[in-house]
Amino acid sequence: MGKANPSMFVGLALLILAMVAFTSVIAETCNFLPLAPCLSAARKGGPQPSQACCTSIPKLSLSCLCQGAQSSAAKSFGVDLPTALGIPQSCGLKVPKGFTCAGYKVPGG
Repeated sequence: MGKANPSMFVGLALLILAMVAFTSVIAETCNFLPLAPCLSAARKGGPQPSQACCTSIPKLSLSCLCQGAQSSAAKSFGVDLPTALGIPQSCGLKVPKGFTCAGYKVPGG
């Protein structure tokens, strides 16, 4: 076997660092516990979001809300994706223009 080229190790290290940085950007870690007060409001025909729900929503990013609303756990609790995605607007929160989740345009965006 030949001698290892130091520049090969540097290149490999840079590649690994880039992959880790890219993965951390696209794989946001979400804690869905703050969404618990929003469960009834996330069901089709459910009540307006409670004050507790509206206080909890800003603790999550919209991408986490999107992930949570699409989860198998949410579906098992009867969460309706379009209804859930309307909660930020119902709570008076600003939604970035054109923000979508699973093909749905998030209201207010």
